[in-house]
Amino acid sequence: MANREPSESVARRLKSAFRDDVFTQDEARRVGVTAKQLRTVYDNHLVERIHRGRYRIADPSAPIGGAVALRAALGAIPDAVVSHHSAAMLHGLPQIGMVAKNDRPTFTRPGNHHRDGIGFRVSGSALARDEIVEVGGFEVTSVARTAIDIARTAKMPDALAVTDAGARSMIGQSIGVDPQTADGIEAIGRLRQAVRNPELVRKVQRDFYRSIARMTAWNGIGWARLAVRHMNPAAESVLESVSRWSMIVSDLPLPQIGVPVAGADGTTRWPDFWWPHRRLVGEADGAVKYTSREVLLAEKRREDALRAVVGGFVRWDWIEAVVSPHLMVSKIRRALARLA
Repeated sequence: MANREPSESVARRLKSAFRDDVFTQDEARRVGVTAKQLRTVYDNHLVERIHRGRYRIADPSAPIGGAVALRAALGAIPDAVVSHHSAAMLHGLPQIGMVAKNDRPTFTRPGNHHRDGIGFRVSGSALARDEIVEVGGFEVTSVARTAIDIARTAKMPDALAVTDAGARSMIGQSIGVDPQTADGIEAIGRLRQAVRNPELVRKVQRDFYRSIARMTAWNGIGWARLAVRHMNPAAESVLESVSRWSMIVSDLPLPQIGVPVAGADGTTRWPDFWWPHRRLVGEADGAVKYTSREVLLAEKRREDALRAVVGGFVRWDWIEAVVSPHLMVSKIRRALARLA
């Protein structure tokens, strides 16, 4: 216990000096904390090391990662801009299939040098001024540039998911509605109308293609261009985007997305997918779609109202769309054939 008290006193001194900020060993020394004392409070779990040579006061309520990790890494690369998967996190874009191998903070800085440091990754590239925005106090690549950076190296289902979500986010911003937090009939209705507005969609595509034009010699840029060609901001989930890519490569008749259909109860419904020539509704059921009995019953009423006025109804889940897409494709083919 005698050794513990000095450590707690040192930790209080660091807390008083730096509060929740990241600090270095040199900065700790300037407030009277020696390297040995810093090592002791670290060993006693009163201080956490979040990057080589960078520390913060231990806080179980705020696990290391996210903004804390970004601030720590930026201390070593102050001229860098948050980009790629870290920018996607800040923008609220999906990161499926990417997190496991890209969990370190990612940045872009001027030049051609790529660097992997301890706890971060840096890509060398010029960024136009309109490709840099501020999010949460950080300089971050724009939604369009971020989506293209990811689409260049992602698998195509992931690339389509991030470009769909990026386009939806950009259109939402243009009308003052955040797709991540949109709530209420009025806001959601405005967003659903906006993502089907051809003029707004074309404007977003131009922004994507502007970033692509600045990266014509980069690896994977053709992949990104393909994703932008097929992107649809009406997609409301990653599962819808991934499902649509399987439909594209399987040469299925492509459905309409984000199209209102009047149910038998007179209420407008918004099915995930709609094949009007067969009057077939398709629904992609995510793992968190039915979180309670009330939600399940509401979905049952919704389905009943649609079934009464459409020709057919087909459902699939994440496993069928992502792990075994041939199962989803077979379901849709059979449903379309029955309605021919």
